Amino acid sequence: MIERQKRFARLMVVVLMFAFVLSVAEAGKQSGNGAPMVSDPDRDALESPSEADIVIENGDLTVEELPDGRFRARLSIHNYGNTATSKFKVIFYAGDPGKKGRRVYPGHHGAGPIMPGDTWNEGTLPFTLNEDETEIFAIVDPDNEVEESDETNNKASQVIPGRQTKHKTESAKVDIAINDENLMVIKVSDGVFRAVIGIYNKGSAPSPEFGVYFYAGNPNKRGRLLATHGAGPIMPGDVWREGTYPHKLEPGENTISVVVDPDNKVDESDETNNKASQVIPGGQAKPRTESAKVDIAIGDKDLIVTKLSDRLFEAMIPIRNRGPVPLPRFKVHFYAGDPDKGGRLLSVQNAGPIKPGGSWLEGTHPHRLKPDEDTFSVVLDPDNRVEESNETNNKASQNLSKIVSESEKVDKVGAIRKLDLSGDDILLVEARASEDFNFPYYLFIPGGIDKHRAVYILVEPNNSGMASDDPGVHQAKALTLVKRSHANKMAGRLGVPLLIPTFPRPMPHTHSWAYTHALDIDTLEVLTGKLKRVDLQLTAMIKHAQELLRTNGFKINDKVFIHGFSASAKFCNRYSYLHPEMVKAAAAGGVNGLPTLPVREWNGYELPFPIGIAGIERFTDKPFDERAFKQVAHFIYMGSSDRNDTLFSREAWREEEAALIRKALPAEKMMPDRWELSRKIYRQQKLNAQLVTYNGVGHSIQGQMLDDVIDFFKANAGEKYVPIVPYEYPSIDPDNITRKPDETNKEASKPVSTTVRTKPTASDGSKVPAGMVGTWFFDNPHGDDEQMAIFPDGRVVALYSNGHKDQTKIVDGCIELAEFDNAKCRMTIQEDGSLVQYFGPDYRGTGKRWNRIAPEPHTNLLRPLKD
Repeated sequence: MIERQKRFARLMVVVLMFAFVLSVAEAGKQSGNGAPMVSDPDRDALESPSEADIVIENGDLTVEELPDGRFRARLSIHNYGNTATSKFKVIFYAGDPGKKGRRVYPGHHGAGPIMPGDTWNEGTLPFTLNEDETEIFAIVDPDNEVEESDETNNKASQVIPGRQTKHKTESAKVDIAINDENLMVIKVSDGVFRAVIGIYNKGSAPSPEFGVYFYAGNPNKRGRLLATHGAGPIMPGDVWREGTYPHKLEPGENTISVVVDPDNKVDESDETNNKASQVIPGGQAKPRTESAKVDIAIGDKDLIVTKLSDRLFEAMIPIRNRGPVPLPRFKVHFYAGDPDKGGRLLSVQNAGPIKPGGSWLEGTHPHRLKPDEDTFSVVLDPDNRVEESNETNNKASQNLSKIVSESEKVDKVGAIRKLDLSGDDILLVEARASEDFNFPYYLFIPGGIDKHRAVYILVEPNNSGMASDDPGVHQAKALTLVKRSHANKMAGRLGVPLLIPTFPRPMPHTHSWAYTHALDIDTLEVLTGKLKRVDLQLTAMIKHAQELLRTNGFKINDKVFIHGFSASAKFCNRYSYLHPEMVKAAAAGGVNGLPTLPVREWNGYELPFPIGIAGIERFTDKPFDERAFKQVAHFIYMGSSDRNDTLFSREAWREEEAALIRKALPAEKMMPDRWELSRKIYRQQKLNAQLVTYNGVGHSIQGQMLDDVIDFFKANAGEKYVPIVPYEYPSIDPDNITRKPDETNKEASKPVSTTVRTKPTASDGSKVPAGMVGTWFFDNPHGDDEQMAIFPDGRVVALYSNGHKDQTKIVDGCIELAEFDNAKCRMTIQEDGSLVQYFGPDYRGTGKRWNRIAPEPHTNLLRPLKD
């Protein structure tokens, strides 16, 4: 312990010398690029060599416990050096790797390169812990492959809350003590500070190890956590000094605080002396809005909480700006319980900007609450960064005791029996393993079905749009699909029953990548457990539903209509190949440009199922029933502006499958190239199939498209295949790409306008620097993603995750963005080909780094934007 304190003392001498050099540098002149200048002729001797420095500290590692008892870890990795890092490894451990801690799962993560001053965020897939594993560690560059200026800051750890009991010491004689005078705050540069705290043990017994938390602001008033450190043991009468790395403070943060033993694990004789604070001279001034007229306002009645099933809730909050000036972006925190009484933080989201008199709707994913959590709360602007005329109306809560779940309103059915059906009935048919289905399914029976006419059941495979190991999430999403969706509308207008299964979609991890909602190869190869062959389970559900409906007086055909969109489109398309004897007609939309192809090989490559039909027999236990398949009517559709290409997703395709698709089906883009090739292959096989392109539509179902699907099912309820005349949208692709007419059904198709809009020319003669034209993506690890298109004539279109679109132009290397209160930004191309956006025309600090995702400018969304 003494030796460690000596090493720390030597380190502090170096730090203080470095701080002195910086303070001298700040007094010097500024060079043209903003670098500090000093008059000392020996300045070159003080400059650091060009080296990277990969840095992590305990506060950069966070560990989250998931509802299923597993854990997920996230790590922020910084480069504090003055050159870019190369790629390097990241390994996560359960327990200290220096004391035989184990990797949370085999293998390692890859990170980097990281530019100087930038941060890289890396996270794990869900993992399990043994009961005695209480701490997670992360190691960056474990093989020392990156040459760094400091090799000692590549390890971080985080104790998992709730996994350690309070440590009792002998006769409670320990006293860990700090005060304001023990806290030293050092200004490193403008807005950047570091802190050092002297921690004393005033007791008569040694202290155990404990945590030390550093904050910007007061932790009791929503101060921002900067870093978490570990300290101790400290012998009686000794002092331990703990310090932070440099941290940039945000506007309004004028105080540094520190709390020792924040989780109160050490039993002390005095618990009142564990906090210290220092006001920073000339700290960051809080940005003020005009006359503090902004007012973000919510009330308890505004918070809409929906109970999806037992202890499973989701919430939405409409947010209004009642002030006369625009409201900037701010955070929204959702809690289980009251945040002022230790409520559990569920999610952190962003909202705004909001115009005066405008509103914003923010919501959560489903969250499963604990038995003692009886309140759902939301707090706006929790870090108090927005100056408001009224700061008292930023919180809302709802008591959960009187909320009835959607699922509780649904009648549950066990064994097949006579039912009292009054029309527009929704039934939850419970799982029946004895009848070969391990999950419940929903059955919607619209009112007015003609019991004298045989009808087909409409099947819509469930598609939650998210992975979760909580089955209640998927059951709740399936219920929403039953009650208010395109599927409900189709069933009502067709006058047929609707069946929706509640198959789960498990979280991907090292042992299972089953994308059940898409019926991918990983799903088909599940041969044990509840998820065994979900396609066969769906067949069992269909037969069970047919018998249930017949028992209640309905005439039901043996085959079904089946429809799906996106992932569920893949499911129903693949199901029609595996079980053509069950399907009368199948409609599949948004199939990522590649439905299963009705051929065994293409371009000399064998196409295994589900790419093609080679080897399909391994899943059918009999030869492919080509005769039955050719009797199925198919309606497969895509939007010409759909950019939801899953070829790069490991969840959707195995790596070897994706590689084979690229070789056998060479196509530059999903739309139109791969889709047009799929259409060509279907046409050559002379199937009862229409493959339709909807002009100017993205990854969505528009009203006229829904009409077409309904018309398709109506037309194909008889013995013969009948193609329909699909609706044709008058607009064309916003990328100004000419689209060919739909040739799937030449006799029936209407002509498509091939008029191409000409690109406008900038009137001010703006010129774009070389290499800047194209489509760029900002992958924001801390919030909302963005996409930006830059045209040769200087036009710029920026797309935001909140749905806003900025249309501006480059003038003298700068653009103005309405999304950020018309802030002026300078755009520069870097040597590595990335684009950096600096706010303020002369600013040269850390900027937003964009990566090019297409050489041409696209004003439609090429990648999903997370928020």
